[in-house]
Formats: sequence, structure tokens, C-alpha cells
Amino acid sequence: MKFISADTIFTLAGPPIKNGVVVVENGKIEDVLSTSEIPDQSRIEKHAGVICPGFVNAHCHLELSHLFGTIDSGTGLKNFALQLMIQRNLLGLESRVEAMKVADEKMWENGIVAVGDISNVMESFSVKQNSKIFYHTFIELLALDVARKEMVFGFGSAMIENLKSLGLSGSLCAHAPYSVSLGLMMDIKTWNDQHNTSHTIHNQETREEDLFFQKKEGSFVELYQALGISIDHFKASGKSSVQTYLSSLFGKTNLLLVHNTFTREEDLLWLKNNYPEIWFCFCAKANQYIENELPPIHKISSQFKNNTIGTDSLASNNSLSILEEMKAIQHAEKDILLSDLITWGCLNGARFLGIENWAGSIEKGKMPGINLITEIKEGKLTNESEVKKLI
Repeated sequence: MKFISADTIFTLAGPPIKNGVVVVENGKIEDVLSTSEIPDQSRIEKHAGVICPGFVNAHCHLELSHLFGTIDSGTGLKNFALQLMIQRNLLGLESRVEAMKVADEKMWENGIVAVGDISNVMESFSVKQNSKIFYHTFIELLALDVARKEMVFGFGSAMIENLKSLGLSGSLCAHAPYSVSLGLMMDIKTWNDQHNTSHTIHNQETREEDLFFQKKEGSFVELYQALGISIDHFKASGKSSVQTYLSSLFGKTNLLLVHNTFTREEDLLWLKNNYPEIWFCFCAKANQYIENELPPIHKISSQFKNNTIGTDSLASNNSLSILEEMKAIQHAEKDILLSDLITWGCLNGARFLGIENWAGSIEKGKMPGINLITEIKEGKLTNESEVKKLI
């Protein structure tokens, strides 16, 4: 049995505890006590900093780990996507899998215990099967052409069956509003409702997305032309993307809007009035890498409670670290509390993935992992703050 103490313990099951002690045996939380309740003080393992549960990375692309450092930053989403498609399969399968293994191990070392991971292919499944981390895999479907809907949905269903055969958790998801027809979105919603599982979509990651939906103009028209894909069937709605598609995708289960870099105030008001329980994911470093912009984090977090944190991929980030994402958010939004960041990066991620029975908070009977965050100054993260995985 271990007795672990720090300056502050964020259990996320109640208010922060000063100088408390977490009692752990074989990874399971046995109790959270005050220091005075431990008869033998010499058994207490004391740390400077704050203790929190293991992190949950709500949005990742593990299968792109081999693209670290290969795609230029600041070029915008269209150019990023074109570079990604060119670079994606230049390395052989063995090298791609090895890069995933390294990234997976690094996430574990960085205190991440669970990941919501996007997959287009099955290459990451063996890595996930052998990982210390819990993965929920979102099988990402793309088909703006309505004629391809059945084929793409069938391919995704086959991937789900492969996941199940390996004992892995998964669901279907739509890639983005500009790459998935409304009919395919409705099929995805129906499947996830039937299987009672969360899903996700990349939302308003670029200004061009709304332009495409409002007027059928801009870089997405150019992108489809460059790829030789007909979009004759696509009709502009005259509305923003999220106001056009969400009713086709939002069902009975958790839906996570990822990125939201260019979500406007009128969209947030519309969401608040119509979908107040919607989930958001902040991937601050990837947003800066691709578009050199950040989403309206403060405006979103002040109006919505279901906020999470993700890392995106090593194609758009220099690390898969939730702590580094927290630091980037706090650097941009200095009024956001450390307790909020930890809630987003731990408990809310677990709630979104439906694993709060064992992860997300330090409570008796759970096995959430225990992280120590160091170099906290006046209740804020600093450039020197680091995470150490204690359990």
C-alpha cells in the first residue's frame, strides 16, 4: 500500500484538498485522507506540486505519428491536408507502426491513461491491443458523394468488427462537415445511437469551411478540383457549417466538436439554444500549427460545461502531451483556472468516453492513474511545469 501526498490534490470528486494523502494499493484508490489520519508519517510519499488523476486525450490521430516534422506549419488546412495525403504512405508499414509504438509509450509516460483516437485504417489496432493505455477508436468515415455512402459505411462497419475481434472499443464518426454527406451523417448517428457510444467530428477548423457551406466558394472547391472529385451534388445552405449539418449528426449519445477554431459567437448562441449538452474539444497547439489561430476558448468554456482537451496528431504537433496543451491554453487565456484545465483534461474526457467508472477522478475503488504536476506558481502552470506519472 502506498500513501501519496502533495501540496494540493485535485480529486475532481470534490474541492481540492491541501496536503491530503491518496491511499493506493495495486493501482486502486483505497481512500483519500488528511495527513493527520496516517499513524505512521514516515510512510507518506511527499511531493511538491499538485496531484491529479491520469489524463484523458479526447482527440488524437495515433496512425499519423510517423509524420512528425514532415508537414509545414502555418499553411492553412487545405495545404496541410494536401501535404498529409502526399506524405502519409511514403514510409513503409513497419516504420509507421514503430512510430505509433513510440508515440503510445510517450503518451503513457506523459500521464495519459485513455485516448479517443481517430482511425482511417487498421494499422494502429495491434499497437492499441498491446498498449497500457485504454483506447476508444473512432472509425472515421469520409464520403461527400452520396453515391459512395453505402460502400464507405460498409467499410467502416467491417473495421468495427475487426476492433471487436481484438477486444477493443470503438464507434463510427464523421470526418468533417465538408467531407461527409448529410445522409452518411444520419447513418452514423443511427449506428452510434443503437450502440450507445460517443462520436466526434472536426468542426470549423478553418474559415473556408463556412464559406463552402454558405456560398460553395473558397479553398474547398479548389481542393476537390485538385483531387478530381465532383461536388456537383453539393448545394450551399446559406448558413454556417455547424448550423447546416448538426441536426443530421446529433443524436442520443455524446457528440464531440473538435477544434472549433473559427466557431463564431452567433454559432455559440445557436448551439446554446439548441444543443446545450454538446461537447467541445480544444487542441490548441494543433490549431496554432495549422492555422496559426486559436478557438474562442473562453467564450466556449463560459457557456458550455462539456469541454475536453486533445492533442491531434504528430503531423500537427510536436508532442502528444495533455499538460503541454493545458499550458498553451493558459498562455492564451490567463483567466482560465487550473482546476478547469484539470477537469477538462481528466474527468470530462473520461465522461465523454464513458469510462468514468474507473478513470477521470480520484475516488475509492477507481484506478484512474495518479499524476504529479510540478512548478505551479500562484495557482498557474508555468513554462517549467512538468508531469510525472506516479501510478
